[in-house]
Parts: sequence; structure tokens; C-alpha cells
Amino acid sequence: MIRITDLPPETLFRRLNTAIGMRERRRCGDHGTTLQGRYWSRRCEGDGAVLSVLSYVLGNPVHHGVLDTASALETYPWTAYPEILGRDSCGLVDRRGAPSRTG
Repeated sequence: MIRITDLPPETLFRRLNTAIGMRERRRCGDHGTTLQGRYWSRRCEGDGAVLSVLSYVLGNPVHHGVLDTASALETYPWTAYPEILGRDSCGLVDRRGAPSRTG
């Protein structure tokens, strides 16, 4: 049942999605919101740390089984991998901020 309120629809649906996500996590034996305990962040100190995080992010489609091999990243449309390698120029990567880190 949906109660009519003065709240905007996006607020209602955000609350509904949160409630559904938390119920599903409880059903699976987890607790909290969907991303609780899955998100992390840390400061990148130096070029090595930046490259490590970049390789982690770019390798996620292979790591999670979306792609079979790392070479498949070159034609995968949802990654900046080809542009970082200089093989494409679709405008996803701003190289001005860190030219020494991206070549």
C-alpha cells in the first residue's frame, strides 16, 4: 500500500528502494544497506597507488566475470581502457590532470 504524501516522487522511491534492499539483505543473512561494508576509499599516495587503483577499477569487468579475458577490455564499450592506452579517443579520460601517470 502506498500512502499519498506531499513528498516528491524521487524521495518516495528512494525510501522504497532502500526498504527493499535492506529486506533482501536481511533475507540473505546480511544487515544494513545494500552497499554497507562493500564501499571503501583511501587516499592515493604516489603514482604507484594511483596505478594500482586504476588497474583494479579497469579490471573489474574481468574479475567479476562480465568479460572472459583482459584483452576483451579493448572492445568493451563500458570502460575507458582503450582510451587510457591511447587506442581510442571517446572523451572519457581527462589527461590534463595527471599526464605523468597516464603516459
